[in-house]
Amino acid sequence: MKWDGAILKFLLVPDASTARRLRRILAERSVFSSFVVGTWTELVEWACRAYLVPMAIKNYDSDFKGAAEELEGAF
Repeated sequence: MKWDGAILKFLLVPDASTARRLRRILAERSVFSSFVVGTWTELVEWACRAYLVPMAIKNYDSDFKGAAEELEGAF
């Protein structure tokens, strides 16, 4: 995933508490700069911002998939 020209690695976790815990571990080990940690919903939000898909998506699974398919080279 690219954001402002930098390559980011998204670490998908099952819930918000796990995300907080992993963010803390990465920050303590100074590995935080190139990683984004989050849940499925946060991943979808990052992807929407990166590909300029409207954030008002209600049904992430079908709406986002349909929107991403319309963008050449999205995934």
